[in-house]
Amino acid sequence: MMHVAPAKDNTINNQLWIDYYPSFYINEKLQFAGDTGYRTILNDQSWRKVYLCPTLRYYRNKTIEFNGGLGLFYEFNKSSGDRFEI
Repeated sequence: MMHVAPAKDNTINNQLWIDYYPSFYINEKLQFAGDTGYRTILNDQSWRKVYLCPTLRYYRNKTIEFNGGLGLFYEFNKSSGDRFEI
């Protein structure tokens, strides 16, 4: 038996994305940065997402830099249920 997936719905919707990218130096070798935001479909509010992605950068010297971060995402979805991702 062969299963054929239905064609993707090409519905156009209006989305709002609000993003904020903070960045500041803790000292001359250490920097805190990242991004946070909110996304939604305006015309029906069926889908929303909030996220926080902090990053820490360590500058060992002019040519070597270490980066580390974590991404936290929470999706509110009426059709498939809410979901938290790391």
